[in-house]
Amino acid sequence: MFKCGQKNMSESFEARERRISQMENRLMALKSQQKESARKRETRRLILEGRLLENLIEWGIVPQSLVTEKLDGWLTRDYDRSLFDLPPIETDQNAAPAAHTREQKKTKIRQEQQDLPHPSPKANATPPFTPPAHILNETGVSESEFLIH
Repeated sequence: MFKCGQKNMSESFEARERRISQMENRLMALKSQQKESARKRETRRLILEGRLLENLIEWGIVPQSLVTEKLDGWLTRDYDRSLFDLPPIETDQNAAPAAHTREQKKTKIRQEQQDLPHPSPKANATPPFTPPAHILNETGVSESEFLIH
């Protein structure tokens, strides 16, 4: 009779181990879904930001030359550069490869932004440019969302 009780205990233990394993698998799947969802949201946000930048260039708010200049300094892979008709980066065989980490790029951008002149408010300043309503409707951006206060 004692052996029978041990068998039931070991079966129960094995069943619990299986259940824990199943729960761990579910948890991993949920984490994976969460990461995928976050990645998709970020991709969608970047696409929308890119479309807005294209519209700002088209409307003449942001000069194309400024964007091209920034991309030229930002993009390091030849394939990415070719998407914007930028020449490949020439590499010097004797030079050490430049480290282009995300943090280094952010630091460079912050330094460049500090060097930009800050506009002073003028009494007779012209109101900010607002694109025509039909353009805003095409992009799904309202006039109040477009204007930066």
